[in-house]
Amino acid sequence: MTNQNLTFTAVNPDQLKDLIVAGIREEFKELISQLTPQKNQEELLTRKEVCTILQCSMTTLWHWSNKGILIPIKTGRNVRYLKCDIEDFINSKKQ
Repeated sequence: MTNQNLTFTAVNPDQLKDLIVAGIREEFKELISQLTPQKNQEELLTRKEVCTILQCSMTTLWHWSNKGILIPIKTGRNVRYLKCDIEDFINSKKQ
């Protein structure tokens, strides 16, 4: 058991409630910021999502992948594409 110094001040029930609520809100904000993906973490898209965004067929996406136009990330049988790569591809076609 450790010795801790406690200081008691006169706090009415409403003030105590406000202090507790403020503490809980701060903890929730920190927890949410830890769980929310950061900008540097890249979002991965499925082939179907990419085809929907680019309005192309799966065959076209397959050809682009084979030609190195869009580079997929393969994990086992899963094929994903970086969202930033898709956005760069779209932006390059706009120019």
